[in-house]
Amino acid sequence: MRAKRSIVGLAIASLILSLVSVVAAPVAQACTVAPEQPRLKVVWGKSGGPVFEIRPSKSGPLPATINHAYTVLKAGDEKYGEWSDWVSTNVSSIDTLISFAAPSGTNDEFINISTYASNSCGYSTYTMSFRLLTYKTWKPITAQLLVSPEINIAEDLPLSQAKIPTRFFFPNDIWIPQTITTTSPTICTIDEKAEELFLVSAGKCEIVISQNNEKMSTPNPDVTYTFNILPNPTILPGVKKDRPDEIKGFQVHFIYVTLQNKASSNFLESGLIHNWLDLANAWLKRKIGKEFIFDTYQGAYDISILESEYKESDLLISSKDPLKLLRAEFAKQNGSQMLGKNMFFIIDGKLSKDYCGLASQPGNTGLSTPGSDNCWYPEFGFISSERKLNTSSSTIAHELIHNLGVGHPCKNPSDLMYGTGCDLDKESGEKVIDEDSSLYVGASKAGANILDLKVWKDGSGKKYIPLSEVCYVGEPCMVSNGTWTNVGGELIIQERIAGKWINLQKFKSKRNAANKIIFNAAITPKEKGVRTYREYIAPTKKFTAYTGRPFT
Repeated sequence: MRAKRSIVGLAIASLILSLVSVVAAPVAQACTVAPEQPRLKVVWGKSGGPVFEIRPSKSGPLPATINHAYTVLKAGDEKYGEWSDWVSTNVSSIDTLISFAAPSGTNDEFINISTYASNSCGYSTYTMSFRLLTYKTWKPITAQLLVSPEINIAEDLPLSQAKIPTRFFFPNDIWIPQTITTTSPTICTIDEKAEELFLVSAGKCEIVISQNNEKMSTPNPDVTYTFNILPNPTILPGVKKDRPDEIKGFQVHFIYVTLQNKASSNFLESGLIHNWLDLANAWLKRKIGKEFIFDTYQGAYDISILESEYKESDLLISSKDPLKLLRAEFAKQNGSQMLGKNMFFIIDGKLSKDYCGLASQPGNTGLSTPGSDNCWYPEFGFISSERKLNTSSSTIAHELIHNLGVGHPCKNPSDLMYGTGCDLDKESGEKVIDEDSSLYVGASKAGANILDLKVWKDGSGKKYIPLSEVCYVGEPCMVSNGTWTNVGGELIIQERIAGKWINLQKFKSKRNAANKIIFNAAITPKEKGVRTYREYIAPTKKFTAYTGRPFT
């Protein structure tokens, strides 16, 4: 009640003063409503910290005074400090400007500014908080730190992502009252109140970010970003067998695996798997201009379902051989081995605390486990706010490239193929793929040059993936790539011809990086057909003869 009487008293005193002499002081205008809240703007120059500017509202009655005060939160404190004294400024016109610099204490992390406009009818308040120091590094925020960096959001997004919180567009995670507009409203729109970017349809979504508006000003220019919004996929009904192929030759067939005693996450029915495949190929095309050939039927992904007889504990990556078990189980269900195709199992379960996938290297089988720890983030997984490629798509691309013969090069912690055997604590930053083309894209230092292989949509490549059960005319075919403890001589690959075993080729042993004995025996078929081979090592004084099992 005391504060209210003071305001009334001020109004009466002003009225008496104006009656005594209209010359001595300006006349207080009679009011009917309180003024609207003041305008508060934060301004960064080319150097130094921010300056705050307060002006009367552009609408409503002109206030008699504008008052302001602030409080500061010190780095490490849980509560703001004491408020500064209120500073009152008489308002003479709409152009009245109150300006003051932010405090420059080295530990001043946040400033909370409160300002109110008042007249004899009342007042309206406006309050805003600003960060003065960067998070964790505690550097003073300048215009240079507010320059919009490359946004850490995937450049390709599925329409099903639906929306992106605008906080993902703040520079260096610093909240500022910047303006975001879209130049493609049929593709994406901005909801300022909800602080979200909504995806409306497939196409190019272009947004413009400006740091010059009624609430802030910097010397930084406007920045434009473009996102490619992929259409919702066509989802075929789940079937248990591979459908008729639309193309001949190499392709990857995907199988969605549900496990015993584990409820389905509906990765297939929801379209998540389709989006993961789309985004894996979209990312590869951006990076190296290549896309894998995925099995399709009537233009949509041909994805089989496998209601496995196994439980999670039967397929643990660390102690089991899930690739062999699942491939055999699906071959039995499908009625054939699907020779010439790669099989990739997307397993609805948690098979590891440390891994998101597994693949033969080189080979024709791989798997991913989006249900394992840190392998898929349902809410913002597609946004990929650091790596710019969601974890599930990254895993699929990673394991398929293992199938091509590439290992885990440890040169770059951001590389797609960085993995076990490298210092995983260093893994960070936007995903890249052999940035300087020195390891496996144009080179074979990491195990294979993936550009040499005939696995790409554009028909490029010179050879097929070396596999133990499939050979191609005129290309080396791996017929023995296991490891040995002891050997007594050269390995001979024999072929059964007219009921007799005929020596084809001899191979000398060598040691691999793990110091195990290998032969890496490969032959080059000259014509099509079904062939039966076996391994043979002749006897020596120290070793008896070794005869391997026949294989076709």
